[in-house]
Amino acid sequence: MKYDRDISWRKNNGASGVRLVAVDLDGTLFTDEGSMHPDDVRVLQQLPSLGVRVSVVTGRLYSGTRHVAHRIGVLGPVACVDGSHILDTRTDNELFHAPMAGATAHLVRGVLEEFAPSCFVFAHDQIVHDSLGDAYVPYVQTWSKRIIRCRSATRHPHWEHPKGVIEVVCVGQEETIQTTVQALTTRAAGLVQAVGFPLRRAVLQPIWGMVVRAAGCSKGTAVRWLADRFGYDLTEVAAIGDWRNDIPMFAEVGRSFAMGQAPDDVRATVTDVLTATSATGGGIAEAVRRMGLLT
Repeated sequence: MKYDRDISWRKNNGASGVRLVAVDLDGTLFTDEGSMHPDDVRVLQQLPSLGVRVSVVTGRLYSGTRHVAHRIGVLGPVACVDGSHILDTRTDNELFHAPMAGATAHLVRGVLEEFAPSCFVFAHDQIVHDSLGDAYVPYVQTWSKRIIRCRSATRHPHWEHPKGVIEVVCVGQEETIQTTVQALTTRAAGLVQAVGFPLRRAVLQPIWGMVVRAAGCSKGTAVRWLADRFGYDLTEVAAIGDWRNDIPMFAEVGRSFAMGQAPDDVRATVTDVLTATSATGGGIAEAVRRMGLLT
C-alpha cells in the first residue's frame, strides 16, 4: 500500500482530473439514523452528466448494496465485502470473487468451533447464523437484510460449497475475539485476514466484533480494480469514507476524504477531513464541492 505518498502534494493536485468517485456507505452515505442526505443523493446522481463515474466500495454484501447503487444512479461495477466481491448492478453478473473455500474454509471453521464466538456466515449473498447470534442480528443486518437462522452456523452447507464463504463476522467478548483472531492469524497465515475491533454501534456493551476474509483483498485492491476496469490512473480517483477499512482505499487514490467523525488514525491518512459527520449527513456533497465538480 502507498501509505508513504506525499499527502500535501496530493492535496494540491487539483480537482479537474477526477474521473471516478468511490463512496463508502455506512457512516458516509448513510447517516447514523440509516438515511441518505438529499444533497448527497443529488450530487451522486449528477456526477455522471459531468463525465465523472461513481462507484460504491463497501463492506456490505451485494444484497445490501444493489438497491442503494440504483438509488444513486450507479449502473456498473460495485465492490462489496471490502473488495472481496465485485458485481455489475446492470446485470447482477459477478465480476470478481475471492472466497474462503476448500481447505481454507475447513481451517477457519475449525478455529471458530474451538473458540465459539457468535458467528454470522456470509455466502451466496445472504447471512446465516444460529441461536448464539440472535442478540446481534440488529448489528449485522446493515450488511444485508437476507439473514437466515439455522441450526449451526459452523455446520451450514455453505462451508462445503465449491464457492465457499465470502466472509465471517463474529461477535463476542473482547477476550474471545482476540483469542480467535490470534489463532487464525497463526494457523491460517497468508490464507485469511482476521481483524478484531470494538463495535461502534454495539447492541450490547462491551462487545467486540471480528471480520474474517480471504487474504489479499481490501478496499484498496477494489479501487485499483475499478480504475483498471475503466482505464483510469489512480490519481484520477477520489474516495470518501469514514473508518479503518477505508484506509487502504485512501492510500491508493489521488484525493481522499474522511468524514468528520472518523478516528484520528483515519483522518491522518487523507488529503481532506470533512466537516460533515454521520450525524449530519452531507459529507459526499461537501467533498464534491471541495473537488470543484459542483457548486
